[in-house]
Amino acid sequence: MRVLKYKEPQPAKNFEVLSLKGNPFQLRQFRKRLVLLNFWATWCGPCKREMVPMETLYQRFREAGLVILAVSLDQGGAKVVQSFVDKKGLTFPIGIDPTGKAKSLYHVTSLPTTFLIDRDGRIVGKCVGPRDWASEEAFALVESLLGGNH
Repeated sequence: MRVLKYKEPQPAKNFEVLSLKGNPFQLRQFRKRLVLLNFWATWCGPCKREMVPMETLYQRFREAGLVILAVSLDQGGAKVVQSFVDKKGLTFPIGIDPTGKAKSLYHVTSLPTTFLIDRDGRIVGKCVGPRDWASEEAFALVESLLGGNH
């Protein structure tokens, strides 16, 4: 699995997005967990193809400390995103970033872009473009980042 691993992990910048129900939440709420921070949109074909494999990954490792935070850049708001989430049966946290503040903070220039944030709140890896998150390679990557605590 192609992942740009950071030689010097960078502190993950906190941001606030809205849940699909309109409640604000922040990245720092997931401290002490391994976070797969994914920037995506419903109009992005490769992004949509990643979502079900991400759900598989989430179901396999959430009890061990993995959280997937998928930040949608859709301008259409929660209704468009909720419809997609319901259709695909996604259960991991979804945030809405209609103003693009989180996207700008992380210098996201193409979708999908995924950041791997360790339990200490440091960015340890980045993927630009789609990945098969339900692959054995992805499972091994997450296991290594969780430190075998699963």
